[in-house]
Parts: sequence; structure tokens; C-alpha cells
Amino acid sequence: MKQIDINDKLEKGAVLARLVVELLGKPKEHINETLRLVVQRMKDEEDIHLIKEEVYEAEFRDDSQMFSAFVELEVLAENIPSLIGLCFFYMPSSIEIVEPSHIHLQCSDITDLFNDLMGKLHKLDMTTKNLRAENDSHKIAMGKLLKSSIKAIVEKERTAKEVADILTIPEDQAKSILEHMEKEEKSIVRKGNRYGTA
Repeated sequence: MKQIDINDKLEKGAVLARLVVELLGKPKEHINETLRLVVQRMKDEEDIHLIKEEVYEAEFRDDSQMFSAFVELEVLAENIPSLIGLCFFYMPSSIEIVEPSHIHLQCSDITDLFNDLMGKLHKLDMTTKNLRAENDSHKIAMGKLLKSSIKAIVEKERTAKEVADILTIPEDQAKSILEHMEKEEKSIVRKGNRYGTA
């Protein structure tokens, strides 16, 4: 897009902004490909024009043990609602409005912004609650599965180390579970350093 076109659009209410969109995950190839798809999808947006893009390939991050890739973009949004929609959909990690220096909003635009924001927050809240409930359910199921497995394993008396090796879990974790099953649930018995069925 030519500079004159940008100026013309700015005079008609467009907004020039710089964004950074970052992706985090595994494997590396998937992150790079997904980032390319995100950029392509932005190019297809009706009221958004990509002026510049600089893609940074995925690199491994020790702190998260995942790959991080990002793209720096300069975009021209036809109007503020279009820019807000872009932010809600692509969730950039940062945004800087380059031009215009002053923006005048209608009350209806602000109302729409708040309604979109509330809708997004409610959706995130519901997703978080559902994931938490699902996670709790999985923990309970995994606990039951682990205890059933231990009962089957100790039908032939075994030490905590033997149980840990069979389950491929740390010995101290196996010992903690075995002690709980022996003392609290009384579902197994301890004979010296070996555990068996009750």
C-alpha cells in the first residue's frame, strides 16, 4: 500500500498500529506453521491491511520448555472497532497506535467495546471453570486407576521400589501412596518393607 493511500485512509478514520502476536507451544514446526496461518488469516481480514510483517521463527524457551515464535506487524485498520476486533480475535501481546495521535469515539463504539470485552471475559471464565472441573475429574479418575493398579501389583508382595519401577513413578511418590492406602484406606497391608493385599 502506498503512503498516500495510508494518509487518505487515516483522514477517513483509519488507524495505523504496530502489533506483536506471539505463539507458544510444541512442536517447533507446528508453531512456525500456525504463525504463518495466523498472518495469512490477518491478510484475509476485510477491514485490516497489513503494511509490514516480520516473522521470527520459533526458538526454544528454557523457562517454559516450549517453543516461542512471534510476528511484528504494522496494520492499517479501517476504524477503531476493526482494530478492537483484531485485538479480541488474535490477542496480540502488545499494541501501539502509531496514527492518529487523537481518536474520537462515539458512545456506541465504547458500548460495543465494553460488551465485546465482557463477552470475551465471560467466555474465558466459563472455559477456565470447565477446564478446572475437567482437570479435577481427571485427577480423581487417575487416582482411582493408580490405586487399582497398585492393588493388582501387590497381589504378589512387593517393596515400594518395585511398585515404583512397575508404575514408572518416583519411589517416594509410590511410598506415599502405599502408606496412604495402608493407613487411611486399609486396602493394603505392610509386612516389613513389603506391601500386599489386605
